Amino acid sequence: LNKIRNDLPHEFIELIESLLAKDENKRPETAWEVCESLFNCGCKYPYKKVISPTFLMRTHNNFDLFVGQFLKVSDKQKNQLIDYTDSKHDFLRLILSANFRRGILRYSEGRFCFESNVYWPPILRRRSLAYFSKANFKQKLAMVKSAVGRRRTAVSEMPPGASVLFKHLLSTGCVKRASVEVALQFESENDFAGAAKLHLQSGNLDEAIRCAKSVMAEVKDSSQRTDGIHLINHVVEYAGFIGRGFDVRQLLMTKGDLQRTGGDADNALETYNRIIELYADHVPDQLLAETYRDLGDLYKVKQRFDDGIIVLNKALYICRDLKDDLLISKALSNIGELYRIATDLDNSLKFVRQALAIQKRLGAVSDAASSLNSMAIIFGTKGKLKRAITLLEISLKMKRTLDDQLEIARTLNNLGYAYQLSGNPAKAQKYLEESLAINRKMGNKKEVLSNLWNLSEIVFKNGHIQEALNYVKEGLDIAVELNLRPHQAHFLRSMGDICQRMNRFAETENFYLQATTLVNEIDDRVLKVRLLLSQSDLRYELGDSKTAVSLAEQALLDSVSIKAELEEFQSLLILVKLLGMSEHLKRARSLVQELKLEREKILIEFAYLQFLLDIDAKSDLKRLYEPLESQLAGLCDDIEYPKLLNTAAEIRIICADKKKASSFLSESLKLAETKNLVPEEICSHILTGRISFEDGDYEKAYGNCKAALLLCKQAAMTIASDEDKISFMKKPKMLFLAGQIRRLNEKIGTKKKAGV
Repeated sequence: LNKIRNDLPHEFIELIESLLAKDENKRPETAWEVCESLFNCGCKYPYKKVISPTFLMRTHNNFDLFVGQFLKVSDKQKNQLIDYTDSKHDFLRLILSANFRRGILRYSEGRFCFESNVYWPPILRRRSLAYFSKANFKQKLAMVKSAVGRRRTAVSEMPPGASVLFKHLLSTGCVKRASVEVALQFESENDFAGAAKLHLQSGNLDEAIRCAKSVMAEVKDSSQRTDGIHLINHVVEYAGFIGRGFDVRQLLMTKGDLQRTGGDADNALETYNRIIELYADHVPDQLLAETYRDLGDLYKVKQRFDDGIIVLNKALYICRDLKDDLLISKALSNIGELYRIATDLDNSLKFVRQALAIQKRLGAVSDAASSLNSMAIIFGTKGKLKRAITLLEISLKMKRTLDDQLEIARTLNNLGYAYQLSGNPAKAQKYLEESLAINRKMGNKKEVLSNLWNLSEIVFKNGHIQEALNYVKEGLDIAVELNLRPHQAHFLRSMGDICQRMNRFAETENFYLQATTLVNEIDDRVLKVRLLLSQSDLRYELGDSKTAVSLAEQALLDSVSIKAELEEFQSLLILVKLLGMSEHLKRARSLVQELKLEREKILIEFAYLQFLLDIDAKSDLKRLYEPLESQLAGLCDDIEYPKLLNTAAEIRIICADKKKASSFLSESLKLAETKNLVPEEICSHILTGRISFEDGDYEKAYGNCKAALLLCKQAAMTIASDEDKISFMKKPKMLFLAGQIRRLNEKIGTKKKAGV
């Protein structure tokens, strides 16, 4: 067309060529795109104004499906449509036609959208007035009640929208009287949310508070949480308007708790501070003490430990003033917990012991068991795992006598975690699965999340990738359902870690990106460090060592600032592997000693061996490796075991012990294939091919190298960025593999380049 009619506008020629394109991907997808292209060419046809919704309504007569598919509306506009049409198709057609004619409804990007509130045409409003004027007294009374309660009643043939219209025509006194009667009807139907709003309409705050509390008792998921907070806001606003703000402090406490458990820490903080302000002219009581305790929990999450200690001490002061020993013990426990999170373990133990002494004196078995549980966590953090497990076993026994299933499940969860740290994954999994079974039976989804969190980490460390994936998916679904953003972020990171082990890099990056967005919103500093570590590992696997080091160094700084020693160790583990700096190695060894981490003790030594392999420091390798070989068997059930076997095999090859190396590689390859650990599988194939090549078995070497190359290609196809693909294929092992295949081609006389 350029040659035949070069006088035509360039945009028009491009449109014609796209319409005639042989490749369907280059053609416009919709007629709307063609209209837009014509408009850009100068066509003045008003295509945006002539697409009427009534055309679509001839074939789509389901109200909900039509609104969902063809209308882009806000919640307010959707509620207006429902009020004006009673979800009836014919009335919807009249409303949409009227709004379209007035230019309020416009078609854009496949949907109709309103440019303002939905216009309600006079013809429909007059229907309601005409019906009311002809109705008998009983029907008129029913219409008034319907208007007051914003609910359609069984009034014969009442037009849609009548309740909305008459609400504005009724006197204030009439609305208040009718609201009382309709509220009682709503309560009899267990619609306490509707009843609370009606009690507000009638001016009865006490009844509105009572009904709102009934609603809050039934909150189970995120949508109910949002609706509940919205209702509380209505009640609180009215109470403030009539000068009775102090009377709704319990509802404000409930609101703050809902916000806190939903991960909305900033708004929860604002709500708790509002409660404290209400007490300015009132005597402190138990509710104020609980508010300070909840504030302490919030400050713990936000890593503001000094602020947390201040508010918890205020709670303790109030409890002592009230002379309530049980409340005093709980406040002491909370202070001890905060000191533990701040890694001030000595102070933590001091306060928890004070709490335990009071609980023993009072005979408060349940609280004493919880304090023993807290002490166990402190001893576990100190590395005294045997002492921690003993205390947890005592706590569990006490809770079993009380038959408190919730507390039993929590202690089982902690016991499972302690056994995992002590190097007994079998017992750990047993206790965690028992805890999970109890929580599932009780339907306690928040506790189920804790179990899934720990179980997924345990089975992942044991190399059971698919089982870990199932736990993580279940956990993520529950976290989304409950709108718990901290848990969502954790499980998204776990999904990324699993995908990374399978060399599914694009998915890995996407999960980390989603997790990072959530972490930035909730300000979880520990999880932020863990994400940095995961991203550092990803960059290392992609061959971008420079960025990997930068991320690990940032993680190290952040972990030290918040005294997160396990995360500090993980940062050092990466840096030792990449940089081999003596100060990093020394600090990592010190942490292993302090925390009594047997598994990590082996991991840090092998990380240093990997660094020596990368820089080809052969003289040090054998000397440092020999004492470690006997400790390898202790990690035979660990996800890192195949990687450690590959490192050991490479060192044995350097030491000319090919028989031992082959044995290691055979075991590593078998485990990697079984557990779907793709990076380890690639490395095993490369090293096995290297041994076969040196032994002159070129056919076997070629088979191993081809298998490794195929896995590398599959991995490279999952990398989104071209730059990352190049970086991945330029990793030392990839370059060695390519060179090995070229040498093998020469040896076996084939001209095929094996895709290199």
